[in-house]
Amino acid sequence: MEQIVAVKNTIGTKWLRNWNVSLNSESKDREKAKGMTLPLVAEQLPFTFTVKGPDGKLATEVRLAPCVCLEDISSTVLQRLDLLEREGKLTWHGVIPSDEIWLKIGWDKGGGSTKAVFELCNVAHPNSIENTIVWNIFQAPDRRHNIETAYKVNLSQINALCGTNMEEQKLIVFVVGDYEYLTTIFGLSGASGKHFCLWCTVSKEDAQKEPCERPEVTARTLDQLKENHEEYVGAGSKRSTASQYNNVINKALFEIPIHRVAIPALHMSLGLFQRFYDLLETECAKLDLEIFCHLESGEGVDEPVLKPANFDTYLSMLRDATKLESEAREDEVKVQAMEVEIEHLFYDSDSDSDSDDGDKSSLQSLREKSAAKDALLEQARRKTQNINIIIDSMVAATENVVDDDRPLINKAKEIATRFKPLFTLFADCHRIYSVSRQLSDEEIKELGINIAGLLEYYRTVFSGERIFPKLHILECHALSQIQRTKMGLGFLGENGVEVIHHHFNLAMMKYNSMPDELHRLKCMVNDHHIASHPTNRKPKFHKRVRRN
Repeated sequence: MEQIVAVKNTIGTKWLRNWNVSLNSESKDREKAKGMTLPLVAEQLPFTFTVKGPDGKLATEVRLAPCVCLEDISSTVLQRLDLLEREGKLTWHGVIPSDEIWLKIGWDKGGGSTKAVFELCNVAHPNSIENTIVWNIFQAPDRRHNIETAYKVNLSQINALCGTNMEEQKLIVFVVGDYEYLTTIFGLSGASGKHFCLWCTVSKEDAQKEPCERPEVTARTLDQLKENHEEYVGAGSKRSTASQYNNVINKALFEIPIHRVAIPALHMSLGLFQRFYDLLETECAKLDLEIFCHLESGEGVDEPVLKPANFDTYLSMLRDATKLESEAREDEVKVQAMEVEIEHLFYDSDSDSDSDDGDKSSLQSLREKSAAKDALLEQARRKTQNINIIIDSMVAATENVVDDDRPLINKAKEIATRFKPLFTLFADCHRIYSVSRQLSDEEIKELGINIAGLLEYYRTVFSGERIFPKLHILECHALSQIQRTKMGLGFLGENGVEVIHHHFNLAMMKYNSMPDELHRLKCMVNDHHIASHPTNRKPKFHKRVRRN
């Protein structure tokens, strides 16, 4: 019965009808599917939106928008654990203590809605779509006010989950999500503040120094966040004075220890690559201007290029624009422009497949680990080659355009010489920290050396550039989490939260004709819960082999 429901949920009844496939007892199937849904609370809530006013200026508007959430997330988590245990699908990955169950609570905005999910880590593939369960979704921006409004039903339930003692295990809750979201729910002003880091109180100025040269920095705790917030409120809650209170401007929403806030590995990788690529683009833009000026002057060419009337103004504005872009990067806005390209270059979306199978022999397990490591090394080599091809093409293009000007060609080669090691060093770090499998002591030691090498090279060769928040997180906090968990950052990362957007975008196509947006959203959540039910996973279709 479960397989029939899975088939219908996967390919849809419309496809079955088109191919004249009929199934008996459809009413029983509907009853079975109804039993897989979870109790929901669906209501229109007052959310804030940014709109353009009559004068063209941005203004804040409050209006009702749909929100759907689980009636009781605590009972849902415990029921799912019970189902997985009865089916023998729980695993401890060789690193989770036998008396602990790890649970991830995550958030992300995409496709016009903000989704909150939970994922149990004690399964074979913790970041899979089947293990990513939406417990709250609302169609509004992910602002602090909107988050508080949407989570009012579930806040106390999640806090009660922390440290819940079951018969033989204790529930350990981790928080995942992008950095902007994490700072919002724990009350910080954001990545642009003086004390930008969620895990420590380092200032922007001290982050530029090497760790051994910094003054003592304290790790953030929930008690410290509470104390800083009370002092901030007592002083009048003026945003201009937020830096005096470690940039804590709101109360933390969840009572989850800071050391259980997972490093946002995916967004950290995207942010690091984006910044390094922006630096490369800036250098190439400067070289392009010099080449244009060289051609415009007519040096070394038969006929000078026609000079536009406003060429000098154009050059000045272009230089100013480049400078403004460099300054804007200090605000650490969310990465949007090149996420698809970056994922193809650097992100291993199949890292779940590296997890160990505890039932296999030790020799076979060692062989698989060795093969997986070789595959990762080969993949990292190919990805590094991709960026090297881009850099080499810049040098080749310069040689083709100004084959007579050695200074410009030498400058192009100097840019290549500076940036190739930067991307190679980053790739050496990424291939280790981004996986979702257990890491050996040798790999953890190698990662520490690689991170130190990357930061040393960046500070030396790019001394005029600042250490931005994501680079600080890699330098000071990524290795600490890996040493505690013995797992790559992908294990506790936000991978599954990102994938869930595509699932809901497909569901929107199915229910798009519904006029009631609240009922439409509820139907989408119900479909999602049916598809992710432990007894109703996607059926596997095996290709039939023709007999001779």
